[in-house]
Amino acid sequence: TGPVATSATGYLRISLLGLTPQLVALAATGLLRGLQNTRLPLAVAASGFSLNALLNWVLVYPVGLGLLGSAWGTVITQVGIALTYLWISLRLAHASDATIRPQRAALAGLARSGGWLMVRTASLQAGILLTVRLAAAAGPLVLAGYQGVSALFGVLQYALDALGVSGQALVGRARGAGDAPELRQLRRRLALWGVGTGTAALVLVVVGGRWLGALFTADPTLLGALPLALSLLACTLPLTGWVFAMDGVLLGAEDFRYLALAGLLNVALLLPVWGVLLWYLTTQHPPIWAALTLSWAAFGGWFSVARLLTLSLRLHSDRWMRLPPAVSGGRRPAAR
Repeated sequence: TGPVATSATGYLRISLLGLTPQLVALAATGLLRGLQNTRLPLAVAASGFSLNALLNWVLVYPVGLGLLGSAWGTVITQVGIALTYLWISLRLAHASDATIRPQRAALAGLARSGGWLMVRTASLQAGILLTVRLAAAAGPLVLAGYQGVSALFGVLQYALDALGVSGQALVGRARGAGDAPELRQLRRRLALWGVGTGTAALVLVVVGGRWLGALFTADPTLLGALPLALSLLACTLPLTGWVFAMDGVLLGAEDFRYLALAGLLNVALLLPVWGVLLWYLTTQHPPIWAALTLSWAAFGGWFSVARLLTLSLRLHSDRWMRLPPAVSGGRRPAAR
């Protein structure tokens, strides 16, 4: 409520202008990933990040737009990234003599898979929004602290998710070749890499824990409350690394329906815990450090555990491979 809600509303209204460019960029990124070209997305993302940081600083401070300047800087960057990807996509189409006209069959297939993926993504966003609601219920200071922890998690998430993206491409290629043994090997190898990468991130957060809080706030109360929440974040990173890697395996296998239904189940498992925590935070008014840690525990802890359980159930057998009957035993399809 109050200034927080007013500022957030203004930021959201401006940010919505970048929604379509953002979707264009995401679609083009998916195109390049499907072609196993991850260098161009990296170059575009790095350039966009640099431009966004510069624009945000100029618009927030010298121009004096404050929070709204941050929104405008992001929108301008999103438009630039979308135009860049459109140019890249048109060049790729021209080089391969591919038509840029919409194809009914292709659009129907995208609608089927995209529909399930939208449900899956919506479930992830629901988990985030529910936990933000917990932090907001505890007051502006807890909400600000949660934003700091969430921002750090977001940076680490991109690093961990890179493994999942690589897994998508590798699993997709092996599945297209009908190579069941290779798919099983990829599942095991990506699981180990996920845990290992998450453990490396854990060490990074633990070593830098003393200074990380100062990146997000100078408020002494928050600086005293952040260490415990950051410690909890660190402890869950190996689990998070495994979840992201296995998410990539199922995405590469086009197991979209299961991911969507599992996402709904994850939210259902979160809701009872969320309800208890919301009651506790709004009626008992715990100290800021406790409220912040509990808010993050709902998403970084319990919601991640729910995702681990539902992914494990699917990956326990070979049903996730979804190979055609002719190659389900691991034989490659005959060459044409």
